[in-house]
Amino acid sequence: MSFEGSEKKFEIIINPQSESLRKYSFYPSLLKKAKTKVVNQFSNSHCDAYILSESSLFVWEHRLTLITCGKTTLSSAVLYLVKHLDKEAIQALFFQRKNELFPLGQKTSFEYDVIQLRKKFEGKALRFGHLDEHHFFLFHLEQSYLPHPKDHTIEILMYDIQGELNSLFKSSAPAEQIRSALNLESSFPGFTLQDHAFQPQGYSLNALRGEEYYTIHVTPQEPGYYVSFETNMENPSEVLNKVIRLFRPLRLDVITFFPFSYGEDFQCELDGFVKNVFSKKRLNCGFDVQFSAFSNIKSQASSPYTW
Repeated sequence: MSFEGSEKKFEIIINPQSESLRKYSFYPSLLKKAKTKVVNQFSNSHCDAYILSESSLFVWEHRLTLITCGKTTLSSAVLYLVKHLDKEAIQALFFQRKNELFPLGQKTSFEYDVIQLRKKFEGKALRFGHLDEHHFFLFHLEQSYLPHPKDHTIEILMYDIQGELNSLFKSSAPAEQIRSALNLESSFPGFTLQDHAFQPQGYSLNALRGEEYYTIHVTPQEPGYYVSFETNMENPSEVLNKVIRLFRPLRLDVITFFPFSYGEDFQCELDGFVKNVFSKKRLNCGFDVQFSAFSNIKSQASSPYTW
């Protein structure tokens, strides 16, 4: 069985009058609950960014984003975290899982995770997309919340990477060589970067610029070859097109969270791609969520994969 690149994600926003999340010292224990650990860490004045053995953790003063892949048990980490927080201070909470290539290899299912989370929270569970196509699951806290007008994220989940990066990711190239080939300083200037190349394969990168972040995760093992890019940068349409030109995927999924005041204006359309799946929902916690799955119209039939 190949490594599972599809990610689970947890995000929590607490009251700005609450104690800073950056002051807590229990994160090694929290990550142990998720069955992951810190590989590298750096900070700026706004955020602490951690590269993990399975993806990334970002901690701002009153917001936390934890992304994990592989066989992690993210819901256990969520329950551990909320035991250390004042429940009344939690303003918004999101837990999501992308469809997995190897679901039987996972320690939990989304349904199990939701049962556990509902022991602590009143929340709603949703599926975006059809079960027989690319889709993702979302659990969110069922309470009103008014996000900042610029509070948005875009997740770009890519498959069938083409070009020079394809062979580089599949090699055992060092992090410096991969970063040089990506040339991210040109595409997204002003960010401080930290990365890590895993052995024999795999690559992760975190980037910070003020309160903005982006993160890249590469799982090049077949048949689950997968690259993800996530950010809260402005101009998401421009970011999306830059990422596609860089990685040259033949298939990709796009997940966006936008506040009501913004979401209606974002149109996820890509030249040269067919939108196979589209699903959108306005949540009562202040966000419009969109899920789109695309395939390149020039895609060729693939050969059967043998293992």
